[in-house]
Amino acid sequence: MTVQIAQDDTIRELENTQKLCHILMKTPHYAKMGEVGIYAVVNKAKAMGISPLDALNGGMYFVQGKVEMSGQSMLALIRAKGHSVSMDPKSTDTKVIMFGKRCDNGDSWRAEFSTEDAKKQGIFRNQWE
Repeated sequence: MTVQIAQDDTIRELENTQKLCHILMKTPHYAKMGEVGIYAVVNKAKAMGISPLDALNGGMYFVQGKVEMSGQSMLALIRAKGHSVSMDPKSTDTKVIMFGKRCDNGDSWRAEFSTEDAKKQGIFRNQWE
């Protein structure tokens, strides 16, 4: 009986998500993402405990068949857990240097990424200029 209830809940959840996608497709903004993109973003957001509408309104993107998260959303999730992230003032228009520190064990990290790194990895596009 419990398995049947779980299956019914899952089917109901999928149907509700499908209805949401269909409704959102009626607007030009969401139509660009496509029903498959909307569906993927909504389900990824739910799995991560993020509001689907926050995810659809810039928090997550559907790019080349994959759901990606915006930097602002990543930062919000990190800070919501009490961890610290800051940008080094030495960052420039072509290179960013970030520092992070965990609140639970004090581990820290430093990350650096540049337009040259993006070009080497084949992911640079003029959208960042």
